[in-house]
Amino acid sequence: MKELMAQVEHIKAEVGSQWMWGYESEGAGVRGVLRYGRVALEVRWRQIYTNVMEDVALECTEYNGAVVLRSENKMPFYEPQKLGQKKYYPALNMGREMRWMDKSKPEQLMSNGDVVEKLIEQFLSLVDRVDRGKIPAISH
Repeated sequence: MKELMAQVEHIKAEVGSQWMWGYESEGAGVRGVLRYGRVALEVRWRQIYTNVMEDVALECTEYNGAVVLRSENKMPFYEPQKLGQKKYYPALNMGREMRWMDKSKPEQLMSNGDVVEKLIEQFLSLVDRVDRGKIPAISH
């Protein structure tokens, strides 16, 4: 998560964009949020027990609407609309090193850096879609 947030900060400074980000502990995992205007990418390490690697995933969910961290002490007015989700699962390579796998491409194991790149691409795609008007505002 720290590598992801450091990369986001680097790109934000380079581009001069108005992104907001942060992360916090959540149960046995971690939850991070990248925001741009009214859209957000929530990155969540879903792990029920700290000593068990079964049923664990890095969930990357796109939202149209407010996604806040507990530390912000804010309450959204409405539930954000889920736009899409990608999941990455931990796997070991032949050298018994931790890697990541997208189940749609199980033969391709990714490093932490590769996954960070994928998350940045997903977030930039979300930003591009909202800037081009492809994601309508939620009306209540």
